[in-house]
Amino acid sequence: MSNSSHLVASLLLLAVLSPMVLSRDYSTYENYNSLTKALNDLSIMYPDYVDVDTLQDRYGVPTPANLDPTDKTEMKTPFAVVTNKRISQNDKPQILFMSSVATIDHIGATSLIEFITFLCENAHSDGWVNTMLNTRV
Repeated sequence: MSNSSHLVASLLLLAVLSPMVLSRDYSTYENYNSLTKALNDLSIMYPDYVDVDTLQDRYGVPTPANLDPTDKTEMKTPFAVVTNKRISQNDKPQILFMSSVATIDHIGATSLIEFITFLCENAHSDGWVNTMLNTRV
């Protein structure tokens, strides 16, 4: 396993075991609205680290068809970019996180939210997180 793979695996394990995980309600799975709200909340709570956008707005990707033909809600694909925004653009590392809400993947969206939360909450106190957010590893 490479150093970066080991780092990501370690951070994911820490995020799962972290006390902040216990503060969330895990009685239901994330859905499109809760994933979008959680990402937007993170960008408000951590404006120096988290940017949220959609693939459609930023890159012009077509909006996927809603699986429920009676539901006319436009479900754009959200994503978050986590970086230290105070670093100059040329040196700035960017970690792109994407997840989707799918009937066969109940943990992806929750893992995404928890990992981003872990990075932001530990940006100043954890050396590995600091390295990820402040340097190009």
